Amino acid sequence: MSKLVIRGRCRLHGEVTIGGSKNSSVAIIPAALLGEGTSALDNVPRINDVAVFAEILKDLGAVVTMDGSTMTVAPNGFVSHIAPYDLVRKLRASYYLMGVLLAKFGQAEVGLPGGCDIGPRPVD
Repeated sequence: MSKLVIRGRCRLHGEVTIGGSKNSSVAIIPAALLGEGTSALDNVPRINDVAVFAEILKDLGAVVTMDGSTMTVAPNGFVSHIAPYDLVRKLRASYYLMGVLLAKFGQAEVGLPGGCDIGPRPVD
């Protein structure tokens, strides 16, 4: 069979809004620290991992704001290569900070990633 045809009683119409991806957002948010100016990230989901990442960036000296699903990151005051462990331990994706800190400062201090305890998940 090359296709499946469904004949329903009424045609579908309307709009669907797709929410932002957690996995994409937690990778893109720390990368915003590498820009020269302010970065605006659209369709960022309002979830705990994003909120924790925002707090980490603020602790590192960046200015972070959320307006609806748009996150704005201004790295102007980004001055520290040490990620705060009390926040890093709450986030599995905190390892994304290592590359950013190494690129910016040539050194990085990032504790082991945390997050939910669903079993062993190595960082390769």
